[in-house]
Amino acid sequence: MTALRDVLRHADKPDLIRHTAHLHGYHTGPKIAAALDGAVRRAVRRGIAVSERGAFRLLNRNIDDFEREFLKTQLLAFLSREWVEQKDLARQHARWLGFARTRATIEAAVKSLVASLLRSSAL
Repeated sequence: MTALRDVLRHADKPDLIRHTAHLHGYHTGPKIAAALDGAVRRAVRRGIAVSERGAFRLLNRNIDDFEREFLKTQLLAFLSREWVEQKDLARQHARWLGFARTRATIEAAVKSLVASLLRSSAL
């Protein structure tokens, strides 16, 4: 998923898949194409990217650009799939959203989201 963040500005899905594979040193074989196609679909389904007239683009470039309710929903969706230690939560949630690195802003945002969800008894 994080590999897609840098190349989501390409015109169409085949070009996006080919460019991403080559960027990471792979030839675009059927397995690589299927894995990257799945990552593109997940990004669109999770609301991280959008397809407009066949071209893909990111909706937000950093964590501060996301709406808070969207981040809460995504955190709950992420946590419903697997158990995560609290110390790893920010890093793994950042990967879920397609970020390669977990910076202080992401850690602070996730900490705030968890506190808010605990106060509302949603978590």
